[in-house]
Amino acid sequence: MEDIRVLAFFYIEQAALMSFIGMGLIGIRLPWKKIMFIGILQGMVVYLCRGILYSIYGLPFGTHTLVSFVSLIILFYLISKQSLGISLTATAIAFIIEMLSEGIIAPVLYNYISPLSLQTLDDNFWIHIGLSYLSAWLQLLTAAYLALAKKPLINIEAKKQKV
Repeated sequence: MEDIRVLAFFYIEQAALMSFIGMGLIGIRLPWKKIMFIGILQGMVVYLCRGILYSIYGLPFGTHTLVSFVSLIILFYLISKQSLGISLTATAIAFIIEMLSEGIIAPVLYNYISPLSLQTLDDNFWIHIGLSYLSAWLQLLTAAYLALAKKPLINIEAKKQKV
């Protein structure tokens, strides 16, 4: 099972960030308490999935992504009181940003910058956390945009106007 510090220092923060950007990019500003509550619950889901599904049941790496996707939809629906459609849209946007962020930088970090093996990097807690935050560059940039611009890219709740 992964080090519990990964939950405290990365999974919760990443899940809260995904909640902020997923809902924020479609024009829904959740209160910080709800963002953090979703972050804590979603972080625990990721931690438990990676610990239980991988180590005990031997499911393939990446299974936590599917479980996390479904759980974030449910958390958005239950905690933010949004419709399933909005919850699905916010989750999809958050995951697209995450996958773009990790997909662009992670291969560079893991293959070209660090001479260590992937297992060695994941076994060293502080390197694991540092590389995880570097891999989240697009999420952090998106959150900064939302915090500074205070405007969504898509306003899903905008009233329809006659054309």
